Amino acid sequence: MLDLKQLPKYLRYTYQAAIEGNIDPEIVEAVFDAAIRHRADRDNWPHKPMTDEQLAKQRVLYKYRGIGDQAKQLWSRDWGILEQQTIWLSHPSAFNDPFDGQLLMRFDLMEPKLRDALLKQSILDKEPTAGGNLVLSRMKAMTDSLLDPKQHDQMSRAFMKNRLDEMKVLCLGAEKDNILMWSHYAQNHEGFAIGFDAVKLNALCFKNGGFQTGYVAYKDKYPILKWPEKGNKLEMKDLIATIMNVKSRIWKYEKEVRVSFFKARNSIEFSQCPDLVSEIVMGAKMGAPAEQKMLQIVDSKYPNAQVYKAHVSRDAFSLQFTQVK
Repeated sequence: MLDLKQLPKYLRYTYQAAIEGNIDPEIVEAVFDAAIRHRADRDNWPHKPMTDEQLAKQRVLYKYRGIGDQAKQLWSRDWGILEQQTIWLSHPSAFNDPFDGQLLMRFDLMEPKLRDALLKQSILDKEPTAGGNLVLSRMKAMTDSLLDPKQHDQMSRAFMKNRLDEMKVLCLGAEKDNILMWSHYAQNHEGFAIGFDAVKLNALCFKNGGFQTGYVAYKDKYPILKWPEKGNKLEMKDLIATIMNVKSRIWKYEKEVRVSFFKARNSIEFSQCPDLVSEIVMGAKMGAPAEQKMLQIVDSKYPNAQVYKAHVSRDAFSLQFTQVK
């Protein structure tokens, strides 16, 4: 018997409509049972790296920024992206979401042989001269802890900390008309959005420690993450990128794209590539002093960039844009 509670609300309505429409109940059950299984499987899909074709189709990726206090003429560091032609990268510890970048590696679900090999290697990495009996003793203690639900999570996070500490992330938006992004990240529409050429930005990032650009995956449950069987650098980077690119479905409105970096500096300078900035979008509530400052920056540093001004739509909950340059 189909459990309707496993279906999202919109599919429950569709199911009821199908039954009331006199469609064969067995067919309806089979279709919606498949939908439930598909939804369950989807919860364990990793995030999706962007292909070259997807980057080209995306064309522009946006960074939303505030402007500081206009009244006091205190311009925030956010202007530095344009003035200093520098992009700053974020460390996972600075994320505003306490769940972000905190997915658990499930060592308790690993194949015993793979787990034993991993633990043995980690012990020998720290104590190369440890004898066989000492290694076995410590392996047993670590295994007991990893199989204890009360201790597993703490050990898992401690084991992954050094690897995650070497990560940095560049967070970007896929849309310039996202009202909530303007509200949350551009000082309530008083700020601006910098539109980067997606292909050129990706190439610059990969020259500076970036190794994967991908869509953030939004889920209701944590994906089950297991240590890769081979454990080579490529698999490990992909695994850590997954940890960095899966968030709660409540953040889905952001439609975020992230570039993952490994052992990178805190910033990327792009003075030699001014065409990296292809668009500048001024917020609907940006004041005249900030607009004037923005146009001066564009004239001096980004003569080829297109400049837009956002406006609140007259008859819908949406933004419209006027090109001013």
